[in-house]
Amino acid sequence: TWETPQFGGLLGSCHALDIPFVFHNLGRSGVEAFTGNGEARTRVADCFSTAVTSFARNGNPGWDRYDLNRRTTMRIDSDPHTIDDPEPDLRLLWSPAA
Repeated sequence: TWETPQFGGLLGSCHALDIPFVFHNLGRSGVEAFTGNGEARTRVADCFSTAVTSFARNGNPGWDRYDLNRRTTMRIDSDPHTIDDPEPDLRLLWSPAA
């Protein structure tokens, strides 16, 4: 998950940071204050907006369907990639609450 470098990285991957990426409107006024202006943000916007559009169009975001065996998850970052069962320790910690 892409984390904004702005504000010394304090915001991380905060709530609503995805909005300019999903709509691929990085050039809108004020967006750069939260996303910065690096090349990484363009790669994130390309990947994320394509995935959301594809999912809305045909139900396929462009990576393997999640299942309980592999738990394939897409990490949308400056180098987007899938990973099986990311952070299993954290998942197991929360599993009693599910």
